[in-house]
Amino acid sequence: MLKYNETIEAAKLFLSKQLELAPEAFDANSELKGLGLDSFRIIELVLFLERKTGLAFPEHAYTPENLKSTESIVSCLMKLER
Repeated sequence: MLKYNETIEAAKLFLSKQLELAPEAFDANSELKGLGLDSFRIIELVLFLERKTGLAFPEHAYTPENLKSTESIVSCLMKLER
């Protein structure tokens, strides 16, 4: 299981490739829609993180607040581990 910081970094690398931006160009609290991600790309990020962590993002967690930023998605996944 990846730790929180490792998961954030993996997500940032994934996003930097998707957006063709340097990972330093945004942070974990940057709003994903503000970075130009549409709902399909946000779901791609969730699926990527599910594969990386081995955790499943529950259906009830697909809310705008939980999908707002990399940090909010990772925090939601990390809560599942506890």
